[in-house]
Amino acid sequence: MSHTEPSAAGAPIKPLPTSVTGFVGAADAGPVGTPVTVTSAAHYHATFGPSLDSDRPLGHAVELFFANGGTSAVVVRSAGPAPAQLVPVEGPGGVHALDGSGVTVLVVPGLTAAHSDQMRVALGRCGASRAVLLLDLPPGPWGPTHEAALGAVTDHAERAAAYHPWVVVDGVTVPPSGAVAGVVARTDAERGVWKAPAGVELREVDASPRRWRTRTWTGWCRPGSTRCATCPDAAGSSGVRGRSLAGGRPTRWRATSTCAG
Repeated sequence: MSHTEPSAAGAPIKPLPTSVTGFVGAADAGPVGTPVTVTSAAHYHATFGPSLDSDRPLGHAVELFFANGGTSAVVVRSAGPAPAQLVPVEGPGGVHALDGSGVTVLVVPGLTAAHSDQMRVALGRCGASRAVLLLDLPPGPWGPTHEAALGAVTDHAERAAAYHPWVVVDGVTVPPSGAVAGVVARTDAERGVWKAPAGVELREVDASPRRWRTRTWTGWCRPGSTRCATCPDAAGSSGVRGRSLAGGRPTRWRATSTCAG
């Protein structure tokens, strides 16, 4: 949601967006390492080509972003789908191409919490730019691998919001961060920057990889861990619940909203 307030001289201040979403991933077309602003899924496909597969989920993530309420995104095509190409440890390219772009919500489809070196670089960038990383967890049923991946989130953990499980779109299993980014943008526009994206159903999601029992995401965290949400067994499309434990406060919940500064 944009806000306009009068200046000291009485003239209105031009409203600024409070949610600017940036995507980094592999594509078949388009400039490499150059931020491009797109305003629809069709605009994305005209520039970067078709949606690809689970190993290159950028197109699906951008589609889910717009389907769930996003209106504009800054997209960077990486040199390839490998984690080191999405987030080079020493740059340039990948997420580093977003420097100075004003991105406040970062999505890197294809990067998960299991890619610890690249995750630390991405979170360091978010810490420096006061942004939030919507971090995907590895695919598959919840288990020790996911807990270990979350345990590796230490530096700048307050800048991460992790989501699980992956979802199915047009028969392809893809990470959920693109859909969540759309929900964040939609909540920002409809309810305001201070409202968490909670209790909002995901759109254009066929199903989760398994059959589930509920339709809502529930907060899961341990003291000192990153903010995250998991979905226990649910049927059909999932919803988002945006509350989780933050900052080592074992008895206090903190909402994941756009204004996380």
